[in-house]
Order: sequence, then structure tokens, then C-alpha cells
Amino acid sequence: MAELNHSQEQIDIALSDMLEGRRTPSETVDILVEQGMDREAARALVQERTAPFVEAQKKEGQKDILWGSVWCIGGLIATIADFGYVFWGAIVFGGIQLIRGLIAVSNN
Repeated sequence: MAELNHSQEQIDIALSDMLEGRRTPSETVDILVEQGMDREAARALVQERTAPFVEAQKKEGQKDILWGSVWCIGGLIATIADFGYVFWGAIVFGGIQLIRGLIAVSNN
């Protein structure tokens, strides 16, 4: 029984390390397999534990896409409308935010 608790403790540590960004999900699966867990069960556990974080990152990425597009397109429209200014800040800021959002969504 003590060995099972030790194994459960190691599993908890591996999952905690992954959630805090010190290990990748694939490294965590390998550690769980080393602790005696079936590879498919380890993958399912890692996916279950990371699902809320992945969903939150996806929603944040979608929000960045929306607002980045608004800033970038708004800056372009204001520049084209010839208000006498070039709205580089809005264009660049929006473009960066848009790209950041696209990367976040594509990684998930």
C-alpha cells in the first residue's frame, strides 16, 4: 500500500509540474508510464487535467483575434480615410494581437 501511495504522490507531482509549465504533456505521459500507468490511461489523464486550461487559452486567443482585427482594420480605415494621420500604433498593435491570437488558437 505504501508503494501505491508513493506512486500516487509521484503522479500528483508530475501532473502539478505539467500544469505549472515545468514539463510538457508528452513528458508527463512518459513519467506516468514509468510510474506504472498504462500509456492510454496516462494520455487520457493528462488530457483531462489540461482540458480546462486549453479551453481558456483558446477563448483568450479568439478574443485576441477579434480585438486585434478591430484595432488593425480600424487603424487601416482611419489611415485610408485620410484624417491627416497615419495610425501606425493601432495597425501594429492590432496586427501583433491578431497574430498572437492566431498562434494561441492554432496551438490548441
